[in-house]
Amino acid sequence: MTSVVIALIPVVTRVPQSLPLASSGQFGPLDAAVWAIADLVRAARLLDDMPPLPDVTVQSLPGQSIPVAHACVRDDTLIWNDEVWRHRLDGPMVEVTTYRDSPLAAVDQQRLLDSFADLRVRSPSYVLYDLLGRADAAMDAGQPENAVIGYAITCEYFITNLALALAWETANSSSDAAIEAAATALKPWAASVENLLERCSPIGEGRWNANDVTVAAWLTDVVHIRNRLVHRGENTTMHHSRWAREAALGLIEMVKRRLMSSTKFPKARAQFTGQLSVKRWSSNRRRTDHEQRLANRHAYIAQSESFREWRDRVYAEDPRD
Repeated sequence: MTSVVIALIPVVTRVPQSLPLASSGQFGPLDAAVWAIADLVRAARLLDDMPPLPDVTVQSLPGQSIPVAHACVRDDTLIWNDEVWRHRLDGPMVEVTTYRDSPLAAVDQQRLLDSFADLRVRSPSYVLYDLLGRADAAMDAGQPENAVIGYAITCEYFITNLALALAWETANSSSDAAIEAAATALKPWAASVENLLERCSPIGEGRWNANDVTVAAWLTDVVHIRNRLVHRGENTTMHHSRWAREAALGLIEMVKRRLMSSTKFPKARAQFTGQLSVKRWSSNRRRTDHEQRLANRHAYIAQSESFREWRDRVYAEDPRD
């Protein structure tokens, strides 16, 4: 399957664009472009009726030359200069490649495209574990910057969607008034992820702010390191990525444990927990009820579609659109 991707990346100067990937000690524009392109590739993992494809990183792609150009913005228009760089990627040796030798059939190519188009509306737990798996793959590949950002995105996705799911179940209405009220209260397009986490406090079970040890670890080892990496261009290490993974998993586990312990929000709980959560954290008294809810696949699909439609309508209230 052949794809062409154009990535527009705001930069302060042109200098970082000519630097090799991940070798300048900073997270540069080309790294951001590769991260965006990798989003296309990971859609393959969402196909449940095809053999899983190995994780593809830029280091495992065939040799290629990425054209890079620079433009200034004048009166809301991109003014391109005449200079085009060629960023050369040599690619791996043939004997160590792990990607498939033959291209996918046309029908499979189309299914991959359809899966990517449907990526953002898949069930929250499905996308959550895909994001987590991608961050793990980056850490295993020795890419601490991508790993830290991956764990940060995983947590932000989880928290934002959980806060929206709780509001969806509480409102129990798809009226325009209910949508507007939720958008006004949450502002998910602008609110900090810390604020959205505190919005999850109706679940109960302890503190939902920086005073909680698990939350504090997430803020220190995930959010803070991610901000230093993205906003300051600072370097990270494999130690940082391991700490970020531990903190991210700790936060996810804490939230899921509290969801399973709560007697509230059965619909939201179904969107973010599964058999493993029931086995690990459900009480014996309520385990049968949880298992029956999970077995009712038709109800789950209907609720998942209802939530995603409600969520998209809330985002449509973003005044910037």
